[in-house]
Amino acid sequence: MPNYFQLTRKSNLKAGPVSFVEIDEEICKHFGVEPEPLGGRYYYEWYESIGFRLAIGKTMEQTRAQFVEYTQEPEDKHSPNYKAYYERLIEIVDYLNEHYTSDAWAQIGK
Repeated sequence: MPNYFQLTRKSNLKAGPVSFVEIDEEICKHFGVEPEPLGGRYYYEWYESIGFRLAIGKTMEQTRAQFVEYTQEPEDKHSPNYKAYYERLIEIVDYLNEHYTSDAWAQIGK
């Protein structure tokens, strides 16, 4: 059963969902970094980490709370950049939550 999600600008809900590549370009601009070339990775793998949680029905607020929990874990338990990684993902969730709404659904059957 595949799960899907889409993001729509809060400022223009009637325009419908925005492509993830376009959103990634906006995120990169916001953080002052160059986007990966086409076919590259999304900034801080936000699509894989945040997008996955949205696709399975978590809200932006739940996703943020989970990332905050991760930053509270003892650092010796994880890689050296673990805390900084999730702190940046929190900033990305905050950006997305400020500018986008999310919708998720699952496809069942044909």
